[in-house]
Amino acid sequence: MKARTPNSLTISEDILYQLAVIANRLVYACKDECNIEPQALLVLLHIKHFGKTYQGDMYLPRLLLTRMLKDKFSYSDGDISKLMVSLHSAGLITRGAVSPKERVEIFGKPGGTQVVTLTSDGTRRIEQFRNAVAGHAERWFAKQSRKTSFAAKKGMALLEALAMQAVRIYDPNFSLETTDETEE
Repeated sequence: MKARTPNSLTISEDILYQLAVIANRLVYACKDECNIEPQALLVLLHIKHFGKTYQGDMYLPRLLLTRMLKDKFSYSDGDISKLMVSLHSAGLITRGAVSPKERVEIFGKPGGTQVVTLTSDGTRRIEQFRNAVAGHAERWFAKQSRKTSFAAKKGMALLEALAMQAVRIYDPNFSLETTDETEE
């Protein structure tokens, strides 16, 4: 972790509080509006974001998903298996294997042949969550003054840039060891 410098950005308590509120609202949208646990949604989104399209389906090597859950969320093998069984039973993913030839065809290099595939129901659940979040945002924007709404919409580009930076650490090819700490 980089040490703070005198010019480091200071995050106010208000912003920290608002981030916590947003995180909890997203959990609420997952669980109560979309009937899916946040970690299950993360798995679906991870497959969609980092998977490879092959014959119309999104594939992700099981090993990459396992590593992400272990490294980023301290999941045990048992926790991962339970999550995969739950998602498979709900019809949101399929679990299977591809031939070594298909593995190279799909992912461009040899490796493990176990894969997870996002189903059409899994894709629909992602869209349901996207619509729930968009609905919350639209209702919020509708209650704001034009000036606040305009400023907030302009801030969306910054928010997207920050989100892209945050998502980068979930990329299977990302490594902290290869990151240039002097990047701005």
